[in-house]
Amino acid sequence: IGHSLGGIVVKQMIQDASDLGIADYSDIAMRTRGVIFLGTPNTGSDLPSAQKMIEKLGIYTGATVTQDQLVDNSPILLRLNLWYRNRVESMEIKTQAFAETKPFNGVIVVDQSSADPQVAGIAVVPVPENHQTICKPASKQADVYVAVKRFIDEHVVPLP
Repeated sequence: IGHSLGGIVVKQMIQDASDLGIADYSDIAMRTRGVIFLGTPNTGSDLPSAQKMIEKLGIYTGATVTQDQLVDNSPILLRLNLWYRNRVESMEIKTQAFAETKPFNGVIVVDQSSADPQVAGIAVVPVPENHQTICKPASKQADVYVAVKRFIDEHVVPLP
């Protein structure tokens, strides 16, 4: 489960585990059965409107990714997303993505279009949360909590 930049990190870890040929890492790729993206900018973010929010998030999280790597249609993010969507089916990794629909400090940080990992057969689930609350369900009845639990129960727990 990856929130925001964490979803990008998850994809990069799977790619590295799959492609680097390092035995200790290959288990990560072979054993991953499901990925959930929560407000992940799979194709970047519209920085002119979200730049200040990303700067604030960087201060809070200590993130070192540069803003030019998170811009809408960033070549780095597009390549990683292309790799993921082309490999996820053959790797038998189930995917679910959630998009925020409420602004955080007046900004939709990751809109529904960017939250879409473009995996065949996967529809982004819009939820009434902002970029901060999408990863912090208020209760076990919250839409995100219920959907994430259902995804885990269906795609991860049944595995031997």
